Amino acid sequence: MDTKTWWGRHSTQLERVDYWQIGPLRLWVHPLPYRMCLTWAHQGDWLNPHVRTGPGEQTEPPPLAAKTVTCAYGHGAKDDLNFAPMLPDRAMIVRLNSELHILPGEEVSLFILTPLSLRIEQAKPEKNLHEIPIYRASDTWFGPMDSTGSLSYASPSRAYLDLKEVPLRPHTAITAITIRNLGGTQLHLDRINVPSTRLSLFHSQATGFWTNRLTLERRDDDEMAHLRLDKQPPPEASPTQFICGPRAPETDAIPAMRAFSRIFSQTQKDTAG
Repeated sequence: MDTKTWWGRHSTQLERVDYWQIGPLRLWVHPLPYRMCLTWAHQGDWLNPHVRTGPGEQTEPPPLAAKTVTCAYGHGAKDDLNFAPMLPDRAMIVRLNSELHILPGEEVSLFILTPLSLRIEQAKPEKNLHEIPIYRASDTWFGPMDSTGSLSYASPSRAYLDLKEVPLRPHTAITAITIRNLGGTQLHLDRINVPSTRLSLFHSQATGFWTNRLTLERRDDDEMAHLRLDKQPPPEASPTQFICGPRAPETDAIPAMRAFSRIFSQTQKDTAG
């Protein structure tokens, strides 16, 4: 894993164009009087391991497909920026390579990777300027085509049964998931709903970013599950530093959520046929 740290405080200079590469994200920062121009593009594989941080090094011009936003700020603002890692602003739907069958009374542990977002903040006074996904995941719909379904992201990650197989990247977070089948029938999985907005973010010097561990308990013979969140990542991540809490408001009781999608997938096939 690339050991360069892309997050934290960065010094910029008026009129100077700075360039960063964070995995698949290319970012150009151009401070101007009373405004900041942010230009970015996504290129290459989402697991690109490279990180280049070089203030004043405009190593390549932005491509024609790049996006630009201009953030205006008032007199007295400093040009320094803070790069804050964030989990996605929607749930991530992880598709398994092959259908997984969990017997009644059994459980399985999985590991997934989630590409982070970059929140760019004005360092002083502290203000959010813009947020950019380091990898632009595709939109997907999870659940029935009514108000009980939700717009989500299609995760580019597969589910790993062995932590040793997980590729460590500086712009992704590892989530350890335990799926527990307390129902009376086999649980057949092909997609899993990972509630990213309810997870906190941590950082390990050895293995990178992690979220707190979560458990999905299926108590009835359907696609619903009760969500249990640990306060910390699993022991394999230790020691870790707390980075930020969840996007969604924390509540003591989290209702059952739609966590599995095989029933929905079968309905789609039946409808298509």
